[in-house]
Amino acid sequence: MFYLYYIDYSFREKNAEERLIHHISTGYLRGNEDIGDTTSLFRNVLDRWNPEQVLEIIDFLWMQRNYLDTSVAEHEVIKERIIAFWRWIFDNKYGGKKELNTEDKNIMAHLSRLTIFLDRIDPEKFNWLILSAHHVDVEFASPFFIEYLDRFEDDENIRKVGKIFLEMLSTFTPDFDQEHIRSIVRKLYRLEDKDDANKICNIYGSRDYNFLRNIYEENN
Repeated sequence: MFYLYYIDYSFREKNAEERLIHHISTGYLRGNEDIGDTTSLFRNVLDRWNPEQVLEIIDFLWMQRNYLDTSVAEHEVIKERIIAFWRWIFDNKYGGKKELNTEDKNIMAHLSRLTIFLDRIDPEKFNWLILSAHHVDVEFASPFFIEYLDRFEDDENIRKVGKIFLEMLSTFTPDFDQEHIRSIVRKLYRLEDKDDANKICNIYGSRDYNFLRNIYEENN
């Protein structure tokens, strides 16, 4: 009851609310609560859907990248809990939603940073990333998103990264970090996936960005 009361409490100091959300999120990551349990504190926060609190959860989960060693079994479970949180958000809030407001787009941008916890892009995760790709121009999220997409090295995932990148280009033109963008395009050419690689290069060229020209010329 004590925690439930303070979930809705208007704190004078923002860091007091942040500490509360971090404490509840830590309980979730440690397995003290289940996201499927509607009586849990963590689920109570999500069901109230206060955008500021949701963003605070996302940023707290993203911070765990600095501490997790997935070779440790306990840490692997924590990573899976982070992914389960992302799944809950998508399935319950955005899976069938066609129009997103400013707060929704901000949440999508922040969620894109959780890409760092993905080992592979299966069809489910592909849908999550496609949705976020449209909104990573918000809150300067695109550099992290592109960096994390560039982590994938296997053929299947690289091809999906190409599709996700094209979705991102359908709404805006990221130009930082150019080295990660060039790396992704080189990987696509290496797979002889010239169609998507050429599309990316041509889009950048048509928008007066020339940092991919030499890669395009090398492969055409």
